[in-house]
Amino acid sequence: MNIEEQSRLLTHEEMKGLLEKCKPIKKCTEIETMKYTVQSIISQPHAPLALKEKLLGYGITEFEAVQLINTPARKILDLYVIVEELEERLTEENIGEIIALLSPYAE
Repeated sequence: MNIEEQSRLLTHEEMKGLLEKCKPIKKCTEIETMKYTVQSIISQPHAPLALKEKLLGYGITEFEAVQLINTPARKILDLYVIVEELEERLTEENIGEIIALLSPYAE
């Protein structure tokens, strides 16, 4: 595994997969606390990883796509917070399509 792979942002689904793979040999309080914290975060509603490719097709960066999958946008304002220069990079139609893709998974 190279450094780039080790330092990238993970989706909730990817994190859940890593947790399932990594079973500690011995119970350790710190590990159990960390595991509980991560489990509580990844159990929150999130969009499926399959949407990542669709989001990338709109010109969204990989980092922005992962953020949108982990915390799906319900409103245009939510997109403005995550996507840099939203109005310059996307049309109103594209913005509406992205909201429609993500809104079923938003809280």
